[in-house]
Amino acid sequence: MAIDVSKPGCPENNIEMLEDIDETSTNNSQLVSKFDKKMINLIIAHQKSLQQKNELKQICENWDGTNKPGIFNIKKLDFFYATSIVFKNMQFIYKKFLAHVYTLTHLCGVNLESLSVPFECDTEILKIIKEHCPNLKYLHLPYIRFNDDKLTQVFTSLKQLNYLSIGNELSNGQLKLDNFMEAVKNLPDSLTELRLSLSFNIHNAFQAPPGSLALVLENLNNLKTLKMMMFKLSMNDMIVISQLKTLKKLDLNCSTLIEPRSMDLICNIDNLEYFESDCDEIDDEFLINLANGCKKLKGLTIDNTFGLTDAGIIELTKLKYLNSLAIYPVGKLFRIPCVITDESIGKFKNLKRLIVGHIKGITDKSIKKILDHSPELEELDTTKTSVTMQIYQHAANVTKNRTNNVKLRCCIFEDLDDDEYDYLCYLEKSSPFLVLDIF
Repeated sequence: MAIDVSKPGCPENNIEMLEDIDETSTNNSQLVSKFDKKMINLIIAHQKSLQQKNELKQICENWDGTNKPGIFNIKKLDFFYATSIVFKNMQFIYKKFLAHVYTLTHLCGVNLESLSVPFECDTEILKIIKEHCPNLKYLHLPYIRFNDDKLTQVFTSLKQLNYLSIGNELSNGQLKLDNFMEAVKNLPDSLTELRLSLSFNIHNAFQAPPGSLALVLENLNNLKTLKMMMFKLSMNDMIVISQLKTLKKLDLNCSTLIEPRSMDLICNIDNLEYFESDCDEIDDEFLINLANGCKKLKGLTIDNTFGLTDAGIIELTKLKYLNSLAIYPVGKLFRIPCVITDESIGKFKNLKRLIVGHIKGITDKSIKKILDHSPELEELDTTKTSVTMQIYQHAANVTKNRTNNVKLRCCIFEDLDDDEYDYLCYLEKSSPFLVLDIF
């Protein structure tokens, strides 16, 4: 049952072609000596472009079984959406599918520049990358299952690597965490974007071995984006991060701090433009330090913001480049209320994005000011605030006169009666530059 490669092809829709595969047809080898046509068809279906599909189809059909790295002149492979979920718990089939993924990666070798692997690959893929794929520029490795193999400095030799995203399926203890940190030591200086995740479980953060994070980040003199999920960050870890002077984007969502005031070290990153965090330690004092230390900040997204007041928010208005502000006071516990009002929010100008849901101190007064003084505002969310339906009338009036063709999208998570819903639909139609997303 062949797949028509001229069509986009959703892999989930082609799963029936696997259902008659005999479990005994699988083997224990990590590489295959002969391609299974059904597996290759499924792999082809995962490729995004028609050119990729045709290129891969032709090369795989002509393979004579020669097991030599680099004989496939393919620059990009994308298996990211091929997860074990797609296979409806048919693990024996998924194991065979992974063997085909490993084999294709092995055969592409030095020609490969971009690789996104499926979930739940094991360390075999890391060995192949280290030994045979030195020219990778983009590498996405979601949740690798680390075993007892201690692979050191897997990516050091990838001198052209710009983007690396790697996660650790850490369901089996500290030993595998040590192996994960060992594998990512001494990353290449060419990296501009790095995303690390220590666990698939968002409720469990882990602490990396002391000093190990420094060995991962110390040579990254060109790093511009860093995302760290599920880390328990020590003071020393935060010092290492704060010394990344080229860093422009930092995302610490789903990570925690061992020492609360270590968050202030972020304010030493002079070139920081975007910061995201849901750490509990974000308070007025931190915002004041952030405004004084990170003058180039353009975007701020903060969650679990218990106890924030106008005193901290007003300091952010001093940041002349700030155009994106998202504040999520809803977190793990409602310990201290988020006391933010029109007094601070109404002072912002030239915003492109404003998300301030669940803050009762915000009313029509400040949001009208935002609309009047932010001609390029693209996203607005005032869910569960004290803002009324009249604000959307004002949004329609303001946006219908826009000459920059910028559309404003308002997210509305409210319980509406029929009349309110009809009124919002009318307002949306009255302005070509207003989109009301009602959930």
